[in-house]
Amino acid sequence: MQEEIMKILKMVEEGKISSEKASELIEALNSKRLPETPLFNQHVNEDRVLRIKVITAEKGETVNLQFPIKFVSGMLKMFGKIPMDVHDVGDVDMKIIQDAIESGTVGKIVEIKSSKGDIVEISIE
Repeated sequence: MQEEIMKILKMVEEGKISSEKASELIEALNSKRLPETPLFNQHVNEDRVLRIKVITAEKGETVNLQFPIKFVSGMLKMFGKIPMDVHDVGDVDMKIIQDAIESGTVGKIVEIKSSKGDIVEISIE
């Protein structure tokens, strides 16, 4: 990138572009740089897990899923959501989960009940 900036400054020196145009070009170059944030949060306690528990009212079945917090944090950063399809249950605000992970929250963070009586509980343990 340093080479591109030098070329822009040389064009200003030669009178080929204005200083305002040079400023715009340099800003555009800087905005193209990728942020240097890691995909997975290194500060996340690796021993913790995100538990998603689904209890169906009709059959009384329980589905109990556990994911390492580090994995969930990476999924949220990449996709902005956790794939989950439960009949008659709306979307879960993933910002709540991400904030809970980053703040070190432990315990139940979300509980949703569908109109049919199905229950989804999301907790961090």
